[in-house]
Parts: sequence; C-alpha cells; structure tokens
Amino acid sequence: MPRPGDPPDAFGGFTIAVRQVAWGHCCAKPTWLYLVGIPMEVAQAGIRTGGEETHRVTNGSRGKTHLPRATAFEARGTPPAFAEWLVSLARAVAPPDR
Repeated sequence: MPRPGDPPDAFGGFTIAVRQVAWGHCCAKPTWLYLVGIPMEVAQAGIRTGGEETHRVTNGSRGKTHLPRATAFEARGTPPAFAEWLVSLARAVAPPDR
C-alpha cells in the first residue's frame, strides 16, 4: 500500500490520511484510506480539516495526555458524517474496464 503522498501503485490505488475529529469524532483518530478506482482529486476535495479533540484513544505517553481517555465505545465509533463521506466515495468509484 502506498503511503499518503506517494504516487499511485500498479492498480492506480493511492492512500490519503485524514483525522476523524474533522467529521465530529471526539478523538483525533488518524485514519489512512487506500482508494482504487476514484480520481485522487475527488477524494481530496472531500477531506475535512479542523475539529477539536476532547478525548484521546490511548493511555500512552504520546499525544495530548491531558485529555480524558475515550471509552472503548467512543474510540471505536465512526462519526455519521465520516461514514456518509466514505459511502459517497464508494459511489464515485468508476466501474472497471471490461
């Protein structure tokens, strides 16, 4: 899988990095998405930025340790707006040439 910012792979797939806090998650929740069959410009146009994290996912020493830890339910959750965007990306996938 190519890293975010790398050129597309042999399948035309590329990876983008997002933070789910921009879609309303309580944690930063960095997420990589590997996409194939969709123009990179379409995917990048929908990326949101910003958001204020109010919790953290882990007890580790990295990140914003002053924030309270999210519950397991909160940490696993997917914001509805993020899920809707993922579905819109899936709908934008071009069918393969036959």
